[in-house]
Amino acid sequence: MKRPLWGRISREGLRPFLLFATLLASCGVQKSIPPSAAQAKHAPAAACAGCHAAIATSYRATGMARSFTAFDASKTNADFTRGNRFHHKASDRHYTMTLRDDQAFMKRHQLDATGREVNAVERRIDYIMGSGYKAQTMIHRTPRGELVEMPVAWYTANGGHWAMNPSYDKPDHADFRRRIRYDCFFCHNAYPSVADDSFLADPVYPAQLPSGIDCQRCHGPGAAHVEAASANAPAEKVRAAIVNPKRLNREVQLGICYQCHLQSTSSPLPHVVIKLGRGVFSHRAGEPLRDYAMFFDHPAGSGFDDKFEIAHAAYRLRQSACFRSSQMTCTTCHDPHKPQPASSASCRACHAQPKGAAHVNVKECVSCHMPQRRTDDAVRVTMTDHKIVKRPPPAGILLAMKAERHVGQYRGRVEPMHPSDTGALYHAIAQVRVGANLTEGAAALDRAIAADPTCGADCYYELADAFGKQGQFDSAAKAAEQALRRAPESPWILRAYGSLLSARGDLARGAELLERALTKLGEDPGTLHALALNRSRQGHTAEAIELLRRAAKMDPDSAEVWFALGELLFASRDTGGAGSAFREALRAKPDYALAHFNLAAMNTDGAGAEEHFRTAARLAPGDPRIAHTYGVWLASRHRAKEAEGMLAAAVRSAPERLESHLALGMVLAELGDRTRANEHLRRAATSLVPEVRQQATEVLGVLAR
Repeated sequence: MKRPLWGRISREGLRPFLLFATLLASCGVQKSIPPSAAQAKHAPAAACAGCHAAIATSYRATGMARSFTAFDASKTNADFTRGNRFHHKASDRHYTMTLRDDQAFMKRHQLDATGREVNAVERRIDYIMGSGYKAQTMIHRTPRGELVEMPVAWYTANGGHWAMNPSYDKPDHADFRRRIRYDCFFCHNAYPSVADDSFLADPVYPAQLPSGIDCQRCHGPGAAHVEAASANAPAEKVRAAIVNPKRLNREVQLGICYQCHLQSTSSPLPHVVIKLGRGVFSHRAGEPLRDYAMFFDHPAGSGFDDKFEIAHAAYRLRQSACFRSSQMTCTTCHDPHKPQPASSASCRACHAQPKGAAHVNVKECVSCHMPQRRTDDAVRVTMTDHKIVKRPPPAGILLAMKAERHVGQYRGRVEPMHPSDTGALYHAIAQVRVGANLTEGAAALDRAIAADPTCGADCYYELADAFGKQGQFDSAAKAAEQALRRAPESPWILRAYGSLLSARGDLARGAELLERALTKLGEDPGTLHALALNRSRQGHTAEAIELLRRAAKMDPDSAEVWFALGELLFASRDTGGAGSAFREALRAKPDYALAHFNLAAMNTDGAGAEEHFRTAARLAPGDPRIAHTYGVWLASRHRAKEAEGMLAAAVRSAPERLESHLALGMVLAELGDRTRANEHLRRAATSLVPEVRQQATEVLGVLAR
């Protein structure tokens, strides 16, 4: 109890290896896109309406056109006045959505044991993602320019209601901390104007963002087309300056839809790896999709064969016999310029009116053979299943409400989906990107890189990350050094490699790389945090504290930054400042077990200490240090039976911690259970720590009298 903190920087801070493997697209340091695409320029989104007014009008009602917008109360049916409160039972957090002076806000709070509001945070709703036909997600913009997915969404079903966003219906959800990556933004809006859209780059967005997916996502950049039309150029030149998907071969035409609708799964796999050297926003309509990205899936027989998710239109269509045995494309049934659902006219082109009682007076095919189903990943919405079937299951089964599943990270092989042959390099990257098949994948990636002398920084960055995930930090450092040698000015490699070196003890070189990264990135909270960890390990506590304060200013919702600041302030004997920092960590992340524990352990006699102890033990039931300290605290208050339970849990989690055996033996002795007390005390008497060994021996002597 003399030292309530772990005496180190937060274990939830920057990891001691490269950090970027959780995204669903590939890294890129230098962009390399086809010359024609590189030279093409986008026209203003509204320019198309001048000549194509009717199409523009109908397109504005489609889901794609309504996919993203700055917040405007007139563009949502969300209830901000009456049904605007939502209690999430799993995390015991309360949310309130309100309008004030034409601005919208989302507030979260919890209630302590006395019913008082705690851990309150309110953020402005700056954007709406989603058409509103099924649901809308609220987006907050940080001072740094990052976009944050807010935890509660508006769903239109059953008259409209607020509920948690997909993957948030669990006790430890991301709350206001989930950043929207470039690869996610890619499918929900037109391309933003960003300086660096490589895989490594932090997703920081410009002040002005597009409003919905515009014509140029399917027709390619339109500046040359608008210019030719405005100059009354010959019709052939005007047509040649824009992509008309109807004139493309089937595979390239399908690629326009596939770029967003071929997602095999929204859970970490990865489902797509963008080609090395390509920017996230570098794909252009008319370009073969395989030149931009490789798509992957779970292997057959791994338990995911009949998954149905919200972005599965093309994924499921490709499983249909109708698709495989014909030349149909997505536009065979869908007019992308119109919001109306597909009719059955396309079916009639191949299928005559079926006979039999089931088809008497039936004039449409879709509702039975492409039925609405509840999706596996967004359980509060239903979507059309594009896998065309002869006999669908009963609607009651397909539409029944289901609980959100949290099955954890997939472990196993990742298989190519489109194209079927991705090559050794990309197949290996898919195995390691989010750690699905690390051992096999890292070895394969090492071989693929060795066989390709043209591999650049991207390849070695992937390899360093794969080794780091396996704890092979020497190999990770060697690969990271090769990445830096090939891209010495990349701030992202500088930051990641500097963090790795710092964690391995090469503090001088680590600091050098981190300072170079900070020079390039400015007040980047990730780099400031990493440099603070480095400085603290060198004993420069005051400098580390200042760096963390700067990081917290740039990213006030980083629980890890606040926690690290609290640890350093406590080490500096600023208990008041440490307590404030830990409370800020809890404001950002209410389920931060170590922050609860530290608040309790640094003020054991203060109000609320027991509630923090109890919460920490509930959130981290397998942490032996929390269980031990809470058990000792209970014992000191003569609550021996409760103390026995906590100390027994500590011993089960870490039987090698002999101080827990000592404490448990003393509590059992107090409860009169001498047999079990002697057992644990004899274990403690073998401790190499003199104080533990001596005290255990003394208590054993008392019990022997």
